Parts: sequence; structure tokens; C-alpha cells
Amino acid sequence: MDARNYFNPAPNPIAKLNFNTFGFNTGGQVPWGKSHPTFFFYNMEWRKLRQGGNYNQQVPLPSTYGGDFSATGTTIYVPTTAQVAPSVLFAGCGGIAPVGVVQGQQFPNNVIPTCMLNANAQALLSAGIFPAPTNGAQFQGSPSTPTNVQEEIVRIDHQFSSKDQIFGHFVAEQISQGFGTTMWSGDNVPTVGN
Repeated sequence: MDARNYFNPAPNPIAKLNFNTFGFNTGGQVPWGKSHPTFFFYNMEWRKLRQGGNYNQQVPLPSTYGGDFSATGTTIYVPTTAQVAPSVLFAGCGGIAPVGVVQGQQFPNNVIPTCMLNANAQALLSAGIFPAPTNGAQFQGSPSTPTNVQEEIVRIDHQFSSKDQIFGHFVAEQISQGFGTTMWSGDNVPTVGN
């Protein structure tokens, strides 16, 4: 039952699958009211499921984070003046276009100069939260997605007479479920989950 998934080949780790259930219960008669007894029951249970998902998605090559698209086979063009004003496009380069960079033309050697890259974006990309390819330009992995359940049950029984009885019970269940990627966002790799 723990066999490797076909879409998660070695050397990637096998997707995790753990299910643990534990808890306790207690019950008995309330010490007062022997002639009209009252009984109680209390149960608490936790269930923890850790289930690995399988991801096999194309991701950017880490070299592209620094502006080097020479290995991608995709031609990268400098935005035209109609798309971005030169004062904005070359702001990080002292307002002057780097040598060989002409608006509307291909970047020289298909590499975007460092001064044209946003410093905040570069810091984010180098933070290590975006997965690198594990197989060519593909990211393959099996991050764990946790599901936690907590269930609580209380029951009270009271006997007024041999013919009259009453009982009540309360059930509370809380479920917390995690996902390797954020739901409904369209993301395809485990960068931020929820």
C-alpha cells in the first residue's frame, strides 16, 4: 500500500502516508443523587492524517531568476517605448540603456542586464521558497498535506423514576486540513500552502 507512485520516480522520496488515531473516554455515575442517578460519558479523539501529494510540473530554470534566458530557447525582447517609458525601464541603470539594449529588440545573448531586474523580486527569488527543477525543467515532489481532526462527545443521562428518564448529548468536531499548494489560486508547485 506504500508503493511508489508512477509519477513520482526515484530518487524523489515516496509520498508520505500516515494515519494516527488516539484519544480517551471516561464515564460513570455522578456521586450525588443515589435515588435518582445521573450518569455521564466523555470522549475525546484526535485523528492525524499525513498524505503526500504528487507534483510533476514545469518550473522556471533557476538561471532565469537572474535574467539569463539563453538556455530556455525562448527569445526575450526589450519592451518597446509604447509598453514602458525609457525613464521607468532603465531607472535601475541610472536612466540610461545598458550597452546593446535597444527597445523593441532582443536582449543581447538573451540575457536581461542585472540593473533592469527589480531588487525586491530578486530578493524574493533568491529566498529559496520557489522549488528548483528536480528533473530537467520539471519539479517532481510529494509534499505532505496534513489533515487534523479533533472530536469531543459529552452525554448526560438522568433517571427521575423507573418510568421517567432524560438524556442529552453534545458532539463537537473540528477539522483542520492543509494543502501543499493554495486552493483556487492556480499555482502548480508547493511554494505556499494553506
